[in-house]
Amino acid sequence: MRSTVLLVGGIVILVHAGHVIMQQRKSKQMASASDSFISLEVYLQVLVGVLMALVGGVEQAGLLKPIRTRDQPKTPWDSLHERINFRVYSHRSRYLQPRGTGAPSLI
Repeated sequence: MRSTVLLVGGIVILVHAGHVIMQQRKSKQMASASDSFISLEVYLQVLVGVLMALVGGVEQAGLLKPIRTRDQPKTPWDSLHERINFRVYSHRSRYLQPRGTGAPSLI
């Protein structure tokens, strides 16, 4: 519950900061001022909103686990039918000529 409140609260604060910026721009256009100054209050709202949304999102994600494929108790689906002795290492690169030798290339 706390994580949802933080996430939603952070998003609401960010939307409010965007609304305040739009109001400031509109009022400056009415006054025909060319100064593009954003108040410190908006910067603080953005900072607090981002931090709240970040903490709320991380808490809502739950327990973060390290990504380790070897520590998994169950074999991954991709390697269930893998045959280590059946890997092919010979390929077409032996037919490619080095560049600059003047020999015709297959590329």
